[in-house]
Amino acid sequence: MKLFYEDQTRLANESWFDITKNDGTPDEKKENVAAVVQESVNQYVKNKEHNIWYLIDLGGFYTTAIFNISIYNGEAAAEELTPHFFEFFNTRTENASLGVVYMNFADNLADYGAKYGCDQLIQTIINNNFTFQLRTRGSDSKASAQTRGVSVGNDDPNSWD
Repeated sequence: MKLFYEDQTRLANESWFDITKNDGTPDEKKENVAAVVQESVNQYVKNKEHNIWYLIDLGGFYTTAIFNISIYNGEAAAEELTPHFFEFFNTRTENASLGVVYMNFADNLADYGAKYGCDQLIQTIINNNFTFQLRTRGSDSKASAQTRGVSVGNDDPNSWD
């Protein structure tokens, strides 16, 4: 198994007084998430073994350090990143796995996750998972693509339940 991931959590807030070590800017994070998703598409097409795990971090926080005091702001990061990733995933047309997804405020509470649109982003990820075609072992033991179906009491050893 291989792991292909994006994990930029500490984001520069691009202020003139920011002297904190960070993992990148919000724009770099957006580009890197898009690169991981594109690699997932590429590997889905050419990798018949389906042996790569993907991890993307859609959340994060802005960091600022003033006089050796660090300030972390996850809310501001969610306000900027969540709408971008919601739009990004809703406009994709390629069939590929999103893998493991980290995000800020992953719930649907009105004053928490829904406040930043996280509930809609979660639903978008769920929708992707239900339309993503998993590979299954066919009768000739070659990889084939089939749409995942959930059923109760399915005795077929080749199904994904």
